[in-house]
Amino acid sequence: GMYSHDGNASNTFNKETAVTQNFVQLLPFLDRLWAFEEDSEDLYFSANLDPTNFTSSTDAGAITIGARRGSKIMAIGILAETLFIFKTDSVYVLEGKTPSEFVVREILPSMGLAARRSLQTVESGFMCLMSDYEVYAFGVTWYSLIPISYNLCLGGDLTKDLNAIINRERMDQVASVYHNHIYRLCFTEDGQTQNNLEYCFNTINQTDFLTRGNKVSSYLRY
Repeated sequence: GMYSHDGNASNTFNKETAVTQNFVQLLPFLDRLWAFEEDSEDLYFSANLDPTNFTSSTDAGAITIGARRGSKIMAIGILAETLFIFKTDSVYVLEGKTPSEFVVREILPSMGLAARRSLQTVESGFMCLMSDYEVYAFGVTWYSLIPISYNLCLGGDLTKDLNAIINRERMDQVASVYHNHIYRLCFTEDGQTQNNLEYCFNTINQTDFLTRGNKVSSYLRY
């Protein structure tokens, strides 16, 4: 369900009973709330300036994003005043400003997002763990997609090729943060059951490093 806070001093959160969906991510965009449920291809949008109204027959609705092969929405993000929709096998952008104009366009047909919590916005665009289990950076077009972890491992340090060392069955344990120009991604090593590795990339000097044994499960900016 959805809960809201109206600014009351007692810090009481109220359950929005009108919202019946179980959303796993929400983002404000174009004066609406955008959201999706787990294992779904449908992207919901609320009525204009009414973030808990997802039932208006004239101003709210849902868009099915690229129904094919059973792929699901993994995350949504905003970059350059554009809403990006990351699926498990592809990436889309939203176009249009009103419900009558809303359409989605596929910008990356061959690769999607492997882990929801790997997605971070950095100065140049997004950084995330993509469906080939390598870290990428990219901007607003598919041809700006840049492999980060794989490119650096080609320099000789094959231990930084995440594809070979990451536990692909534990993508729900992946977490990330972007802070002080460093993208940090914690994950479970192949053969392990708890997060025990971090892949870290410095966006200033374009260098990376791994930490081992910290067992990070989440991050909090300070």
